[in-house]
Amino acid sequence: MSKKIFLILSLFIFVFYFLSYKDLFAYAQNIRSVSECVVVKVGSPSAEPDISKCKTSGQQIFTGSIQEKVIQVARTQISKMYCYGGPSALGTTCRPGSVLNPLGRDFSKYPLPEGAPNYDCSFLAGWTWYWATDGKFTMRGQTSLDWHDKTGKYQKFGPSEFDKLQPGDLIYFGDILRDSVHHVAIYSGTVDGKKMYIDAPGTYKFVQEILWTRKDAIGFLRPILK
Repeated sequence: MSKKIFLILSLFIFVFYFLSYKDLFAYAQNIRSVSECVVVKVGSPSAEPDISKCKTSGQQIFTGSIQEKVIQVARTQISKMYCYGGPSALGTTCRPGSVLNPLGRDFSKYPLPEGAPNYDCSFLAGWTWYWATDGKFTMRGQTSLDWHDKTGKYQKFGPSEFDKLQPGDLIYFGDILRDSVHHVAIYSGTVDGKKMYIDAPGTYKFVQEILWTRKDAIGFLRPILK
C-alpha cells in the first residue's frame, strides 16, 4: 500500500469516527436539554416540557403524586453515562468494576438538580426514589439485595402481574427459575399503549427512556412509604 493511499484511508477513518461521535454528543445534549424541564404528564416522554417548572436559581420544582415525582426526577438524569458500580470516584470518567458497599449506597451525596456524574442501573433506581421522596425512602442500591429484601419496604409482584404496574414501580430482569436478577428499570408509563421505562442500560450507553422490549423481566417492586 502506497503512502498516499494509506494517508487517504486514515483521513477517511478519522472523519467517519469524528462525525459519529459528534452526532452522538449532539443527541445526548438534545436529550439533556429536554430533561432540564419537568415533563408533567407521566408516561409521555415526547410531551412538551412545562416551561413554568424549569430550573429556577439552581432548583428543580417537582409536582404531583410520588409516582409522578419519581418519573420527573429520573428524567433529569437522561443522557448521563452508565458506569458499573457507579457513580465513579473519578467523576465523569468511569472506573469499571467499582467495589459495592454491602451496607448500601449513599444517595445523599448527589443532590438535585445535578445528581451523580454517572450511574449503574441500581444506583439510578435508588437515587431517584431517595430524591423523589425527599430522602424518606432509601434503597440498598444493589439489584439483588433490593429484589430479595425481607424488611417489608416493598410490595412484590410476580411476572403474571405486570398488568398492575404503576409509574415509578421498579422492574427487575433476570432468571426466574433461579430467582436471580441482574438489572432494574423504572417503569414510566405507556405511550400509545406500549410500556416504557427509564434505566441505565449498560457499559458505553446512556441513561435512557425507551419502549419495553426485553423478555427477561421476572417481576417488579413497589416501594411502600410509611
